[in-house]
Amino acid sequence: MTDGTKRMVSIWTWSALILGVYGVLLLGAAILRSAGGEAPPEALKMTHVKADLWWPVVMLVVAGGLAWAGHRERQGE
Repeated sequence: MTDGTKRMVSIWTWSALILGVYGVLLLGAAILRSAGGEAPPEALKMTHVKADLWWPVVMLVVAGGLAWAGHRERQGE
């Protein structure tokens, strides 16, 4: 690559960035909600599931995998 050329950002990197940002925001909101003691309505109460906490973690893990895939793609050039 010469000094005058710019590299394009991989779709893996963009996807990882978007999922990572959403994961961090959702995890922060879930932590603040649980620290504030906000309880869901009785009809929606499934306290054993805690989806508002584990789903952002899944998003962050997938974002890490996508970032790793983007890194591997760059190494293959």
